[in-house]
Amino acid sequence: MARTRGSTLRLPAVATVSGPEDHPGHAVAWAADFAAGTEVRLRILRELALPEARPPRADEVWLWLGMPALPSGLTDWPSNLPWLSDQEASRTRRFHFAHDRWSHSTAHAALRILMSELLDCPPRDVRLSSTSKGKPVLCRAMHPAATCRAVHFNISHTRGMVAVALSGSPVGVDVEPVRALPDMRQLVTDLMAPEALAAFDNTASEAQKMNLFFRYWTLGEAFIKATGQGLDQGLDSFAFTPCGTARLTKVTPGWGDPGRWHMGFSAASANRTEEK
Repeated sequence: MARTRGSTLRLPAVATVSGPEDHPGHAVAWAADFAAGTEVRLRILRELALPEARPPRADEVWLWLGMPALPSGLTDWPSNLPWLSDQEASRTRRFHFAHDRWSHSTAHAALRILMSELLDCPPRDVRLSSTSKGKPVLCRAMHPAATCRAVHFNISHTRGMVAVALSGSPVGVDVEPVRALPDMRQLVTDLMAPEALAAFDNTASEAQKMNLFFRYWTLGEAFIKATGQGLDQGLDSFAFTPCGTARLTKVTPGWGDPGRWHMGFSAASANRTEEK
């Protein structure tokens, strides 16, 4: 399946999400490691294609969001398989539910389509490897070293939504369905920083608590994916602002000035995007 630079490849089972108002029921967060004082340029992609014929610059985040195309996107997940590696396709088939097959295959296919445009190769020829902590990276043995150094990426998938983030700096992204959980406070107590618990207890309504929980959760996931440390970093080693502009108020030791980390958050219940 050939790839021509600048052409647009489509995933029939997927509809591109153009903004926070178009992803009801889901929270989206991203985080990127820029120099302190950098003016970040966030671009929400309106189609599954690069906005320009170049890699993103060090101060840019390109974010693509997708949801199942109506009426039959979830059951049409097999249309994603031709874009995947054999290993990705095999793992997709092992999921029991169509929701999970759709989200897994869509996230990986979308990443391959975007990366294939940067690399000027068919999507299946994009070769990925991972760091010792499991963060996916371009395979330096198969692709130009300059491109491997210049392009950072991350994906996230959950039932009903997927995300791909590209940047010229280390980047992480997370998407989650916003829903009531019976043990939210216990999860905050057990997993998050004391500052998060204080903010949670100071929040009045159950709806606000739910939104705050998923703000902290998705920002935290995006942050540890951007650092590449994963859960080894400890979700209780950092904290965020509870409202307004999303930013770190406490950072994991060894990860520098909080001001170098830039992030954004949006959720259906807030119906707005907050970014720094």
